[in-house]
Amino acid sequence: MPSEKQNVWWVNGVAGGLASAGAKTALCPLQRLTVLRQLGGNQDKSIVDLIRQVAKEDKNGIKGFWRGNGVSVLQRIPYAGIQLAIYDSIKFEIVNKAEQTGYVSSEVARGSGPAAQSFQASVKAVSGCVAASISGAACYPLEVMRTRLMSGDERYRRFIPTAKAIWNETGSPKNFYRGLSASLVQRIPDIAINYVVYESVKFNLMENYGCSLPVALMSGSAAAAIIAV
Repeated sequence: MPSEKQNVWWVNGVAGGLASAGAKTALCPLQRLTVLRQLGGNQDKSIVDLIRQVAKEDKNGIKGFWRGNGVSVLQRIPYAGIQLAIYDSIKFEIVNKAEQTGYVSSEVARGSGPAAQSFQASVKAVSGCVAASISGAACYPLEVMRTRLMSGDERYRRFIPTAKAIWNETGSPKNFYRGLSASLVQRIPDIAINYVVYESVKFNLMENYGCSLPVALMSGSAAAAIIAV
């Protein structure tokens, strides 16, 4: 793959985990409003109404906009870390094996022509699907916790009591995985498309404009916009 170097697996894991945690913290107020908007009784309220509701009703004042952020960060660090570490490892393993076994030529495996782009997009999609499945399943219980803590329900204000409440609903870990299948159905193609678009746009921009922060931002924005459509 052009202009790519394989890092030690934990480098991608640490970098991805910390980056994701920082982004989640910065955008936590928007995530809190999204969760409230999705819950019963809040669908007809405007964003301004929800902002006033959080500021007025939450005992923590402005800190209420970051309610549940602790568990959100706790979830995002391993989720993004595992995902990026697995994605990068699988991607290079597939390319190396395909090249070594003669399935594709070096030109296709690491070149930039039409055939190379098609092969590399397929590799990124497969790698993204596997990485999203493993990281999503491993960290889903924390996602359930995060949603409960952000719900505004007085029963779910602290980490341990919330975990106990979820467990006590069935007396088993079943509720920590409720909705996992639906989540993976949405998450797997989402992540696969994200990686394909992000890396394809990134390398095309790098070939024309070099490596820079604007290139990374434009690549990420393009991937996010396509996924949102």
